[in-house]
Amino acid sequence: MLMLIVYGTEIDPKSYQEKFSKRVFSHVNSEGMKPFLKLRNIFIRKFGYGCWKRDSNFDIKNHIRVFSPKEGRPFLVETDLQEVLASLTGDMSEEHPQWEEIIIQKFVYSKDVIIDDGLTTGGGEKIFQLKPSGKIRSAKILRCHQAYMEIVSSLVMIRTCMTEGSFETSLDPLRPIKVNPWERFIQLCTMVIFGTSTLVRYIYAEVNSDSRFILNRFSGRIIHCWSEPIKMNLLEKIQKARDCSQMEILAAAIGGAIRTVSEKFCTKPIWLIFPDSFEDSVLMGLSKIVVPYPSEGPMNRYGMVDVTINTEHLSSRLERLESVRERFVKQVQRSPLLKLNYWLMKYIGRFPSRVIQFALADSGAPVVFNHIPWIKSKLSLMGDELEEFAGWMPMLTRTGLGIVSARYCDSMRLCGVSETSRLSPEELQFMLNEIGKELVALAEECNIPIV
Repeated sequence: MLMLIVYGTEIDPKSYQEKFSKRVFSHVNSEGMKPFLKLRNIFIRKFGYGCWKRDSNFDIKNHIRVFSPKEGRPFLVETDLQEVLASLTGDMSEEHPQWEEIIIQKFVYSKDVIIDDGLTTGGGEKIFQLKPSGKIRSAKILRCHQAYMEIVSSLVMIRTCMTEGSFETSLDPLRPIKVNPWERFIQLCTMVIFGTSTLVRYIYAEVNSDSRFILNRFSGRIIHCWSEPIKMNLLEKIQKARDCSQMEILAAAIGGAIRTVSEKFCTKPIWLIFPDSFEDSVLMGLSKIVVPYPSEGPMNRYGMVDVTINTEHLSSRLERLESVRERFVKQVQRSPLLKLNYWLMKYIGRFPSRVIQFALADSGAPVVFNHIPWIKSKLSLMGDELEEFAGWMPMLTRTGLGIVSARYCDSMRLCGVSETSRLSPEELQFMLNEIGKELVALAEECNIPIV
């Protein structure tokens, strides 16, 4: 997991290390426990099983470090993020706990710089100069093994002990949910009845698929991109006009963008081929958290629901949205698969790693979409104002395209990860920006004025 946080000011690395140790590791929950001491443990494999080992020589300096920009460049430009993120996708050493935060003391958005055509670095690279109206910010990249926590769990950690008070989100993972005992019993029975057939059908679909996004092996270079900022009020207006969820709207926009990028770059069809829907749909895995979280400590609570997204050439975007809504009702809202897949992964995770790798070797949807909770209010992290954040999921088994929607205050970024054997950086960047254009076009079809 990779998570980027951009600050409005330059942060002091030494002060940040001290505050992190004091506020995170020393945090005591309502049960008198220190849940974040888990970050002092090393995730190891022993006899094929995942285990935790205490790091007796833990040093915060090994986990919070300062990024060194290239020679001749006083700051890191937004366009260089892809190279930095790609360098952080490899396995982490088992000498220390597998997480770290990389502080970028001087970070600049692309809109705030100009290229000096007359100067280059010693390596022949272009030199950027700050515009008179430009601003130097700072940033931080959280790199973390999935065994510790996922993106939402990291947001819970931020809210619990790294901010001054709480902040409003569209979903509180810790809030208890009242469920009728009979409904819970029916859910459990349904999961038992359909568990085996679901797993077999899921793997069978992937083995027999011809999707461009299915990875037989990691053969290329992992790439990370993010879209231009998208105004949240645009999503809210479409949601109100059509009485649908934001996830449904974004899934429909992704379907349209997949169609457009294929036509634009004249590539092999990137949707999953079905006998009854040839080249007109893509199997999308919706990555959703299983709430409520039992505690505020670091954990991984993600499940997966598969839904077929229409990618055919339709007469209108409203038609695609209605198609997505219909399938969401059938395949997502009334489906027990979210909890089923979560508990299946937990159950399979009790076996040795070789068994897990064999069981999941052919699983994974071609496209995975993670719609994380919306942070609705501005916040400061240990005294430093946060301007925006973004997140990228790891490459999952045979999944060739992962998209995360990072919503903060009044804007959203769509963060995409893929591999050069599936998509080029240009194709991925085009696709993410095209999703924003799909949303604008959808709003226009809903007669929503674009400001």
